[in-house]
Amino acid sequence: MTRNVRFLVLGTLVAVVATITTQLWAQSTTSTPAPVAAPAAEAVIQQIVEVTGSVPAGTAAVTAYTVPAGSRLVVTDVLVTNTGAESTCALSIARGAQSVTGPLCVPAGTTVPLSLTTGMEFASGDTVQLVRAPADGAETGAAATTTATISVHVRGFLIAG
Repeated sequence: MTRNVRFLVLGTLVAVVATITTQLWAQSTTSTPAPVAAPAAEAVIQQIVEVTGSVPAGTAAVTAYTVPAGSRLVVTDVLVTNTGAESTCALSIARGAQSVTGPLCVPAGTTVPLSLTTGMEFASGDTVQLVRAPADGAETGAAATTTATISVHVRGFLIAG
């Protein structure tokens, strides 16, 4: 083979390889993406809820809030204030008659914040109860006999559901 023929063959080979590479590149970059499922419906906040209530000495429970029909309440923050001269573990938050938090302990004359990362959910019609534990710790449902009033501030939001 002469030198000119070799250059001609080599040039043709380079052109063919370049054409094939371009076509393969175009196919790999323009492929149809796989179908993606539609995202789930997002919860929309209907209303911000803030409720302040107190559980005086001698009271077993106070209904702080009733979740409206067609909504769910997500409690995100709770502030518990002990106005007494002694520390207490005499309060819990309940969904109806079922305790959600267990006893919340608060030192004398202070406020303890409870920030809930995922929130406490209450369904439509549920009541948020502020329940006073008995002073002796017995599970009788009787009101605590301590003389301090325990105040509670509950924050959260309503969503459809």
